[in-house]
Amino acid sequence: DVMGDIWNSEDGVNWSEITAQGPKKARHTATVFDDKIWLVGGLGENGWTNDVWSSSNGNQWTQVTSSAAFAPRYYHETVVYDNKLWVIGGIGEGNSLLNDIWVSTDGVNWEEFDSDPPFSPRDLFTAVPHDDTLFIIGGRDSNSRLNDVWVMNVD
Repeated sequence: DVMGDIWNSEDGVNWSEITAQGPKKARHTATVFDDKIWLVGGLGENGWTNDVWSSSNGNQWTQVTSSAAFAPRYYHETVVYDNKLWVIGGIGEGNSLLNDIWVSTDGVNWEEFDSDPPFSPRDLFTAVPHDDTLFIIGGRDSNSRLNDVWVMNVD
């Protein structure tokens, strides 16, 4: 379901719905970068999206771009690594699996970092930054669930 509800919690146990509506999305990613919450891609009311939204308080949302340079996608990963936003893989239009990598310093301007990384196209994986390394872990490709781990260093 594509929804725009926003919830917050002081302790992670008790939750309250904020009356303001956020962008109507599903299967998107969320991260914190530059003191803002960022929502990237996912499914919107009309299908796959490549829009990017930000909020400094969770109440007011700004669409920083309606059409980022990367292809529309969902079940991708968005992480903060090397003081930048990174968008990796997912499911593109036509249910094609992706493994491209995009990077941005502002959420508006995106550059392709790698169009053909060594890991296979995938969705439902985890991307985790730690120290100077970005880990790509598991996920699912068109045939099976994956249990591989890939590492990337920007240096």
